[in-house]
Amino acid sequence: MIICPKCKNSMNYKSGTNNGRSYEFYGCSTYPSCTQIVEIKDAHKYDNGEKSTPIWELPMEEQKERIRNSFRSEGLSWDEANYLADRWEKED
Repeated sequence: MIICPKCKNSMNYKSGTNNGRSYEFYGCSTYPSCTQIVEIKDAHKYDNGEKSTPIWELPMEEQKERIRNSFRSEGLSWDEANYLADRWEKED
């Protein structure tokens, strides 16, 4: 698992294209609270060797927090992210 050098939380892999240019990096999982990124070529420096825990194995409140942060990082408002996170349910 890649650990944020700034706040010590886990980081998420991000990739995509912007104006025809592709990008890859690790971004802090607490974004927008922490905006730290790590370039792919430097990721090995921050790898603690642990595997990530799948979201469905986390306590419900932590699942909702991660969902909320994910929606916020995609540009949704705080109210929209809260609305969607509050409707998050674990499937049995």
